[in-house]
Amino acid sequence: MRRLKFILVAAISLVSTLGFGSDVEWTSRLEGQDISNGTMTITDGDFDVLLSPAFVDIDQHAYIRLGLTERVGMQFTGNRIVTINLDIIPYTANDTQLPAEQVTLTVEYSFDGTSAVTVDGSDYRMPGTYKFEVIVDTVIIFDVDNAIFITEPAADYVFLEAGIRAERYYVLDTQTVPDISAQMIHFDDLGNMTEVGSPIATDAATDEIYLNWDYVDGAEYYDLEWTWVDNYGATGLTNIRSQGDIDLTDQDFKNNSTRIRTSAQYYRIPQIFSKGYVIFRVRGVGRWQDAPEKDLYGEWSSPNSASKLKVDQWEDVITIINEHEELKNWQYQATYAEDGKKKEVTQYFDGSLRGRQTVTRINSDNHSVVGETVYDNEGRGVIQILPVPQENPAIRYYPQLNVNSDAVPYYHGNFDWEDGNEFC
Repeated sequence: MRRLKFILVAAISLVSTLGFGSDVEWTSRLEGQDISNGTMTITDGDFDVLLSPAFVDIDQHAYIRLGLTERVGMQFTGNRIVTINLDIIPYTANDTQLPAEQVTLTVEYSFDGTSAVTVDGSDYRMPGTYKFEVIVDTVIIFDVDNAIFITEPAADYVFLEAGIRAERYYVLDTQTVPDISAQMIHFDDLGNMTEVGSPIATDAATDEIYLNWDYVDGAEYYDLEWTWVDNYGATGLTNIRSQGDIDLTDQDFKNNSTRIRTSAQYYRIPQIFSKGYVIFRVRGVGRWQDAPEKDLYGEWSSPNSASKLKVDQWEDVITIINEHEELKNWQYQATYAEDGKKKEVTQYFDGSLRGRQTVTRINSDNHSVVGETVYDNEGRGVIQILPVPQENPAIRYYPQLNVNSDAVPYYHGNFDWEDGNEFC
Protein backbone atom coordinates (compact mmCIF):
# COMPACT_ATOMS: atom_id res chain seq x y z
CA MET A 1 0.00 0.00 0.00
CA ARG A 2 1.29 3.42 -0.92
CA ARG A 3 1.00 5.96 1.91
CA LEU A 4 0.72 9.67 1.21
CA LYS A 5 1.03 12.50 3.69
CA PHE A 6 -2.25 14.37 4.09
CA ILE A 7 -1.61 18.08 3.34
CA LEU A 8 -4.27 20.55 4.50
CA VAL A 9 -4.60 24.33 4.50
CA ALA A 10 -6.06 26.79 7.03
CA ALA A 11 -4.56 25.18 10.10
CA ILE A 12 -6.03 25.69 13.55
CA SER A 13 -4.56 24.45 16.81
CA LEU A 14 -6.18 25.13 20.15
CA VAL A 15 -6.25 24.04 23.75
CA SER A 16 -9.43 24.64 25.73
CA THR A 17 -10.94 23.91 29.10
CA LEU A 18 -14.68 23.50 29.71
CA GLY A 19 -16.37 23.47 33.09
CA PHE A 20 -20.06 23.64 33.95
CA GLY A 21 -21.51 22.40 37.17
CA SER A 22 -20.10 18.92 37.72
CA ASP A 23 -18.92 18.46 34.10
CA VAL A 24 -15.25 19.18 33.43
CA GLU A 25 -13.35 18.83 30.17
CA TRP A 26 -9.88 19.61 28.85
CA THR A 27 -9.35 19.46 25.09
CA SER A 28 -6.79 20.10 22.38
CA ARG A 29 -7.61 20.28 18.70
CA LEU A 30 -5.75 20.28 15.38
CA GLU A 31 -7.15 21.29 12.00
CA GLY A 32 -5.76 21.67 8.52
CA GLN A 33 -2.08 21.19 7.84
CA ASP A 34 -1.26 20.95 11.56
CA ILE A 35 -2.69 17.42 11.57
CA SER A 36 0.22 16.01 9.54
CA ASN A 37 3.05 15.13 11.93
CA GLY A 38 1.04 16.87 14.66
CA THR A 39 1.39 16.20 18.38
CA MET A 40 -0.83 16.97 21.38
CA THR A 41 -0.43 16.51 25.12
CA ILE A 42 -3.62 16.46 27.23
CA THR A 43 -3.44 16.75 31.02
CA ASP A 44 -6.31 16.80 33.45
CA GLY A 45 -6.48 20.18 35.18
CA ASP A 46 -6.57 18.42 38.56
CA PHE A 47 -3.68 16.06 37.76
CA ASP A 48 -1.53 17.47 40.59
CA VAL A 49 -4.12 16.44 43.20
CA LEU A 50 -5.13 13.22 41.51
CA LEU A 51 -3.82 11.04 44.35
CA SER A 52 -5.39 13.16 47.10
CA PRO A 53 -9.07 12.93 48.14
CA ALA A 54 -9.94 16.23 46.40
CA PHE A 55 -12.77 14.92 44.22
CA VAL A 56 -14.64 11.89 42.97
CA ASP A 57 -15.35 11.13 39.30
CA ILE A 58 -18.29 9.51 37.57
CA ASP A 59 -17.98 8.40 33.93
CA GLN A 60 -14.44 9.70 33.45
CA HIS A 61 -12.67 9.00 30.16
CA ALA A 62 -10.05 10.32 27.77
CA TYR A 63 -10.85 10.38 24.06
CA ILE A 64 -9.45 11.03 20.60
CA ARG A 65 -11.89 12.00 17.87
CA LEU A 66 -11.56 12.37 14.09
CA GLY A 67 -14.29 14.21 12.22
CA LEU A 68 -15.41 17.06 10.00
CA THR A 69 -16.31 20.54 11.19
CA GLU A 70 -19.63 22.09 10.15
CA ARG A 71 -18.93 25.04 7.90
CA VAL A 72 -20.94 27.03 5.40
CA GLY A 73 -19.84 26.49 1.81
CA MET A 74 -18.01 23.18 2.32
CA GLN A 75 -17.20 21.77 -1.12
CA PHE A 76 -17.51 18.01 -1.47
CA THR A 77 -16.41 16.56 -4.79
CA GLY A 78 -16.89 12.87 -4.15
CA ASN A 79 -16.71 10.03 -1.66
CA ARG A 80 -13.66 10.01 0.60
CA ILE A 81 -12.19 7.92 3.40
CA VAL A 82 -9.64 9.70 5.62
CA THR A 83 -7.48 7.44 7.80
CA ILE A 84 -5.06 8.61 10.49
CA ASN A 85 -2.58 6.34 12.25
CA LEU A 86 -1.66 7.52 15.75
CA ASP A 87 0.64 6.69 18.60
CA ILE A 88 -0.95 7.26 22.03
CA ILE A 89 1.30 7.46 25.09
CA PRO A 90 -0.65 7.31 28.39
CA TYR A 91 0.68 8.23 31.85
CA THR A 92 -0.11 6.86 35.27
CA ALA A 93 -1.38 8.94 38.19
CA ASN A 94 2.26 9.13 39.36
CA ASP A 95 3.18 10.72 36.00
CA THR A 96 4.98 7.56 34.81
CA GLN A 97 5.00 7.05 31.04
CA LEU A 98 3.43 3.81 29.81
CA PRO A 99 4.11 1.96 26.54
CA ALA A 100 2.64 3.58 23.42
CA GLU A 101 -0.56 2.29 21.85
CA GLN A 102 -1.12 2.33 18.09
CA VAL A 103 -4.59 3.49 17.08
CA THR A 104 -6.21 4.02 13.69
CA LEU A 105 -9.09 6.47 13.25
CA THR A 106 -11.23 6.87 10.14
CA VAL A 107 -13.73 9.42 8.94
CA GLU A 108 -15.78 8.69 5.84
CA TYR A 109 -18.06 11.01 3.92
CA SER A 110 -20.39 10.20 1.05
CA PHE A 111 -21.64 12.81 -1.40
CA ASP A 112 -24.66 12.21 -3.67
CA GLY A 113 -23.59 14.86 -6.18
CA THR A 114 -26.28 17.41 -5.22
CA SER A 115 -26.64 18.42 -1.58
CA ALA A 116 -26.89 15.41 0.71
CA VAL A 117 -23.72 14.51 2.61
CA THR A 118 -23.35 11.55 4.97
CA VAL A 119 -20.47 11.65 7.48
CA ASP A 120 -19.30 8.71 9.57
CA GLY A 121 -16.56 9.66 12.05
CA SER A 122 -14.86 7.66 14.78
CA ASP A 123 -13.31 8.12 18.21
CA TYR A 124 -11.21 6.16 20.64
CA ARG A 125 -11.85 6.20 24.41
CA MET A 126 -9.58 5.44 27.37
CA PRO A 127 -11.36 5.26 30.74
CA GLY A 128 -9.19 6.08 33.75
CA THR A 129 -6.60 8.06 31.78
CA TYR A 130 -5.76 11.55 33.14
CA LYS A 131 -2.74 12.39 30.97
CA PHE A 132 -1.66 11.25 27.51
CA GLU A 133 0.21 12.28 24.37
CA VAL A 134 -0.95 11.93 20.77
CA ILE A 135 1.56 11.64 17.93
CA VAL A 136 0.28 11.55 14.33
CA ASP A 137 2.15 8.99 12.22
CA THR A 138 0.48 8.99 8.80
CA VAL A 139 -2.60 10.50 7.18
CA ILE A 140 -4.15 8.74 4.22
CA ILE A 141 -7.02 9.76 1.91
CA PHE A 142 -8.76 7.24 -0.30
CA ASP A 143 -10.88 8.37 -3.26
CA VAL A 144 -13.68 5.81 -3.23
CA ASP A 145 -15.07 6.78 -6.65
CA ASN A 146 -11.74 6.34 -8.48
CA ALA A 147 -10.20 3.77 -6.11
CA ILE A 148 -6.99 5.79 -5.68
CA PHE A 149 -5.08 7.44 -2.85
CA ILE A 150 -4.94 11.19 -3.23
CA THR A 151 -3.73 14.43 -1.68
CA GLU A 152 -6.60 16.84 -1.05
CA PRO A 153 -5.24 20.24 0.09
CA ALA A 154 -8.71 21.86 0.12
CA ALA A 155 -10.10 19.60 2.85
CA ASP A 156 -9.31 22.02 5.66
CA TYR A 157 -12.41 21.00 7.57
CA VAL A 158 -10.97 17.71 8.85
CA PHE A 159 -10.12 17.91 12.57
CA LEU A 160 -8.39 15.76 15.14
CA GLU A 161 -9.46 16.38 18.74
CA ALA A 162 -8.20 14.88 21.99
CA GLY A 163 -9.59 15.48 25.46
CA ILE A 164 -10.36 14.34 28.97
CA ARG A 165 -13.93 14.54 30.26
CA ALA A 166 -15.54 13.65 33.58
CA GLU A 167 -18.54 14.22 35.78
CA ARG A 168 -16.59 15.46 38.77
CA TYR A 169 -17.62 16.33 42.31
CA TYR A 170 -15.16 18.16 44.56
CA VAL A 171 -14.96 17.90 48.34
CA LEU A 172 -17.41 20.38 49.86
CA ASP A 173 -16.20 22.80 52.51
CA THR A 174 -18.77 22.16 55.22
CA GLN A 175 -17.11 24.36 57.85
CA THR A 176 -16.87 27.82 56.30
CA VAL A 177 -19.88 30.08 56.78
CA PRO A 178 -20.59 31.85 53.45
CA ASP A 179 -20.89 35.62 53.37
CA ILE A 180 -23.98 37.07 51.66
CA SER A 181 -24.74 40.70 50.86
CA ALA A 182 -27.59 42.68 49.31
CA GLN A 183 -27.90 45.61 46.91
CA MET A 184 -31.00 47.50 45.85
CA ILE A 185 -31.85 47.63 42.13
CA HIS A 186 -33.64 50.60 40.51
CA PHE A 187 -34.97 50.63 36.93
CA ASP A 188 -35.90 53.77 35.02
CA ASP A 189 -38.67 53.89 32.39
CA LEU A 190 -36.26 52.67 29.69
CA GLY A 191 -35.16 49.71 31.76
CA ASN A 192 -31.73 51.12 32.65
CA MET A 193 -30.52 49.63 35.90
CA THR A 194 -28.91 51.37 38.85
CA GLU A 195 -27.36 49.36 41.67
CA VAL A 196 -27.32 50.95 45.09
CA GLY A 197 -24.48 49.94 47.44
CA SER A 198 -25.14 47.53 50.28
CA PRO A 199 -27.95 49.18 52.21
CA ILE A 200 -29.94 47.50 54.94
CA ALA A 201 -33.24 49.04 53.79
CA THR A 202 -35.23 49.59 50.62
CA ASP A 203 -36.38 52.99 49.34
CA ALA A 204 -39.23 54.26 47.19
CA ALA A 205 -37.33 53.49 43.96
CA THR A 206 -36.35 49.90 44.82
CA ASP A 207 -37.60 47.41 42.22
CA GLU A 208 -35.49 44.38 43.15
CA ILE A 209 -33.30 43.08 45.94
CA TYR A 210 -30.08 41.68 44.51
CA LEU A 211 -28.43 39.04 46.69
CA ASN A 212 -24.92 37.71 46.05
CA TRP A 213 -22.62 35.49 48.06
CA ASP A 214 -19.10 34.05 48.22
CA TYR A 215 -18.03 30.91 46.42
CA VAL A 216 -17.99 27.82 48.62
CA ASP A 217 -15.27 25.29 47.79
CA GLY A 218 -16.79 22.15 46.32
CA ALA A 219 -20.31 23.57 45.94
CA GLU A 220 -22.25 22.34 42.93
CA TYR A 221 -25.11 24.71 43.67
CA TYR A 222 -26.55 26.83 46.48
CA ASP A 223 -29.74 26.84 48.52
CA LEU A 224 -31.11 30.35 49.08
CA GLU A 225 -33.93 30.91 51.55
CA TRP A 226 -35.83 34.05 52.46
CA THR A 227 -38.95 35.04 54.37
CA TRP A 228 -40.85 38.24 55.11
CA VAL A 229 -42.50 39.41 58.31
CA ASP A 230 -44.54 42.60 58.71
CA ASN A 231 -43.72 45.17 61.36
CA TYR A 232 -47.21 46.59 61.92
CA GLY A 233 -48.15 47.14 65.52
CA ALA A 234 -51.52 46.84 67.26
CA THR A 235 -52.68 50.18 65.88
CA GLY A 236 -51.51 49.57 62.31
CA LEU A 237 -49.33 52.01 60.38
CA THR A 238 -48.85 54.40 63.27
CA ASN A 239 -47.26 51.80 65.53
CA ILE A 240 -44.28 50.14 63.82
CA ARG A 241 -42.53 47.34 65.68
CA SER A 242 -38.71 47.09 65.73
CA GLN A 243 -36.77 43.93 64.88
CA GLY A 244 -36.36 43.14 68.56
CA ASP A 245 -40.14 43.10 69.03
CA ILE A 246 -40.92 40.46 66.37
CA ASP A 247 -40.66 36.73 67.08
CA LEU A 248 -38.73 34.65 64.53
CA THR A 249 -37.23 31.33 65.57
CA ASP A 250 -35.43 28.84 63.34
CA GLN A 251 -38.62 26.81 63.17
CA ASP A 252 -40.67 29.89 62.22
CA PHE A 253 -38.23 30.62 59.40
CA LYS A 254 -38.25 27.02 58.19
CA ASN A 255 -42.05 26.83 58.09
CA ASN A 256 -42.59 30.13 56.26
CA SER A 257 -39.60 30.63 53.97
CA THR A 258 -39.16 30.32 50.20
CA ARG A 259 -36.20 28.25 48.97
CA ILE A 260 -34.60 28.11 45.54
CA ARG A 261 -31.57 26.15 44.36
CA THR A 262 -29.22 27.73 41.85
CA SER A 263 -25.73 27.12 40.45
CA ALA A 264 -25.11 30.89 40.33
CA GLN A 265 -23.75 33.03 43.15
CA TYR A 266 -26.50 35.62 42.95
CA TYR A 267 -30.27 35.93 42.79
CA ARG A 268 -32.82 38.72 42.39
CA ILE A 269 -35.98 38.99 44.45
CA PRO A 270 -38.62 41.51 43.32
CA GLN A 271 -39.64 44.13 45.84
CA ILE A 272 -43.25 42.98 46.20
CA PHE A 273 -43.31 43.16 50.00
CA SER A 274 -45.33 45.29 52.36
CA LYS A 275 -43.60 47.12 55.20
CA GLY A 276 -41.58 44.86 57.43
CA TYR A 277 -38.39 42.82 57.22
CA VAL A 278 -36.92 40.34 54.71
CA ILE A 279 -34.64 37.76 56.31
CA PHE A 280 -32.44 35.59 54.09
CA ARG A 281 -29.63 33.03 54.20
CA VAL A 282 -27.62 30.79 51.82
CA ARG A 283 -25.60 27.57 51.97
CA GLY A 284 -23.44 25.54 49.61
CA VAL A 285 -24.56 22.10 48.43
CA GLY A 286 -22.13 19.47 47.18
CA ARG A 287 -21.99 15.68 46.97
CA TRP A 288 -20.82 12.96 49.31
CA GLN A 289 -17.51 11.55 48.07
CA ASP A 290 -18.51 7.96 48.85
CA ALA A 291 -22.06 8.43 47.48
CA PRO A 292 -21.98 11.12 44.74
CA GLU A 293 -25.66 10.65 44.00
CA LYS A 294 -26.52 12.16 47.43
CA ASP A 295 -26.44 15.84 48.42
CA LEU A 296 -24.06 17.09 51.11
CA TYR A 297 -25.00 20.37 52.79
CA GLY A 298 -22.68 23.12 54.00
CA GLU A 299 -23.16 25.74 56.69
CA TRP A 300 -25.91 28.33 56.41
CA SER A 301 -24.80 31.97 56.24
CA SER A 302 -27.02 32.35 59.30
CA PRO A 303 -26.37 29.08 61.17
CA ASN A 304 -29.15 27.28 62.98
CA SER A 305 -29.32 28.21 66.62
CA ALA A 306 -31.76 27.57 69.44
CA SER A 307 -30.99 31.07 70.71
CA LYS A 308 -32.69 32.76 67.75
CA LEU A 309 -35.95 34.16 69.08
CA LYS A 310 -36.31 37.62 67.48
CA VAL A 311 -35.68 39.14 64.04
CA ASP A 312 -32.72 41.17 65.31
CA GLN A 313 -30.90 37.92 66.19
CA TRP A 314 -30.65 36.95 62.51
CA GLU A 315 -27.50 37.94 60.62
CA ASP A 316 -28.99 39.14 57.32
CA VAL A 317 -32.08 41.38 57.46
CA ILE A 318 -33.39 44.07 55.10
CA THR A 319 -35.96 46.60 56.24
CA ILE A 320 -38.81 47.23 53.79
CA ILE A 321 -39.57 50.91 54.26
CA ASN A 322 -41.73 51.56 51.20
CA GLU A 323 -44.19 48.80 50.42
CA HIS A 324 -45.03 47.66 46.92
CA GLU A 325 -47.80 49.78 45.29
CA GLU A 326 -49.31 50.62 48.67
CA LEU A 327 -52.25 52.57 47.17
CA LYS A 328 -53.36 49.68 44.94
CA ASN A 329 -54.86 46.23 45.36
CA TRP A 330 -52.55 43.59 43.96
CA GLN A 331 -51.81 39.88 43.98
CA TYR A 332 -48.41 38.28 43.31
CA GLN A 333 -47.76 34.67 42.30
CA ALA A 334 -44.44 32.99 41.50
CA THR A 335 -43.90 29.56 39.95
CA TYR A 336 -40.41 28.10 40.41
CA ALA A 337 -38.48 25.57 38.32
CA GLU A 338 -34.99 24.09 38.38
CA ASP A 339 -31.86 26.21 38.89
CA GLY A 340 -33.82 29.15 40.31
CA LYS A 341 -35.89 29.76 37.19
CA LYS A 342 -39.26 31.34 37.88
CA LYS A 343 -42.32 32.88 36.30
CA GLU A 344 -43.88 35.80 38.17
CA VAL A 345 -47.41 37.10 37.62
CA THR A 346 -48.73 40.19 39.39
CA GLN A 347 -52.32 41.38 38.99
CA TYR A 348 -53.48 44.89 39.91
CA PHE A 349 -57.13 45.51 40.83
CA ASP A 350 -59.29 48.62 41.16
CA GLY A 351 -61.44 49.53 44.18
CA SER A 352 -64.19 47.11 43.08
CA LEU A 353 -61.52 44.34 42.83
CA ARG A 354 -61.78 44.15 39.04
CA GLY A 355 -58.49 43.17 37.44
CA ARG A 356 -57.05 46.12 35.54
CA GLN A 357 -53.50 45.12 34.66
CA THR A 358 -51.43 41.93 34.65
CA VAL A 359 -47.63 42.04 34.70
CA THR A 360 -45.76 38.84 33.83
CA ARG A 361 -42.05 38.20 33.92
CA ILE A 362 -39.76 35.20 33.41
CA ASN A 363 -36.41 35.77 35.11
CA SER A 364 -34.48 34.31 32.17
CA ASP A 365 -35.73 37.24 30.07
CA ASN A 366 -35.00 40.85 30.94
CA HIS A 367 -38.48 42.12 30.03
CA SER A 368 -41.85 42.38 31.69
CA VAL A 369 -45.00 41.66 29.68
CA VAL A 370 -48.05 43.77 30.49
CA GLY A 371 -51.69 43.24 29.51
CA GLU A 372 -54.77 45.24 30.45
CA THR A 373 -58.55 44.84 30.67
CA VAL A 374 -60.93 47.68 29.80
CA TYR A 375 -64.46 47.62 31.28
CA ASP A 376 -67.68 48.98 29.78
CA ASN A 377 -70.17 51.28 31.53
CA GLU A 378 -71.80 48.30 33.25
CA GLY A 379 -68.50 47.08 34.70
CA ARG A 380 -68.04 44.20 32.28
CA GLY A 381 -64.56 43.38 31.00
CA VAL A 382 -65.18 43.70 27.26
CA ILE A 383 -61.74 44.62 25.88
CA GLN A 384 -58.68 42.49 26.54
CA ILE A 385 -55.58 44.32 25.35
CA LEU A 386 -52.88 41.90 24.21
CA PRO A 387 -49.87 41.72 26.54
CA VAL A 388 -46.96 43.82 25.31
CA PRO A 389 -43.26 43.43 26.27
CA GLN A 390 -41.78 46.41 28.09
CA GLU A 391 -38.21 47.63 28.09
CA ASN A 392 -38.49 47.88 31.86
CA PRO A 393 -38.19 44.46 33.56
CA ALA A 394 -39.54 45.73 36.88
CA ILE A 395 -42.67 44.27 38.45
CA ARG A 396 -44.81 47.35 39.04
CA TYR A 397 -48.02 48.99 37.85
CA TYR A 398 -47.53 50.69 34.46
CA PRO A 399 -49.74 53.79 34.12
CA GLN A 400 -50.42 55.43 30.75
CA LEU A 401 -49.72 52.15 28.98
CA ASN A 402 -52.65 52.16 26.54
CA VAL A 403 -53.95 55.66 25.86
CA ASN A 404 -56.46 57.24 23.47
CA SER A 405 -55.88 60.11 21.05
CA ASP A 406 -56.02 62.57 23.95
CA ALA A 407 -53.17 60.73 25.75
CA VAL A 408 -55.67 59.57 28.40
CA PRO A 409 -55.79 55.89 29.44
CA TYR A 410 -58.33 54.08 27.25
CA TYR A 411 -61.65 53.65 29.10
CA HIS A 412 -65.36 52.97 28.59
CA GLY A 413 -66.01 56.55 27.48
CA ASN A 414 -64.12 55.81 24.28
CA PHE A 415 -66.46 53.08 23.08
CA ASP A 416 -69.56 52.67 25.29
CA TRP A 417 -71.20 56.10 25.10
CA GLU A 418 -73.22 57.73 22.33
CA ASP A 419 -72.04 60.89 20.66
CA GLY A 420 -74.49 63.65 21.64
CA ASN A 421 -74.19 65.23 18.19
CA GLU A 422 -75.52 62.15 16.39
CA PHE A 423 -79.20 61.09 15.95
CA CYS A 424 -80.73 57.72 15.42
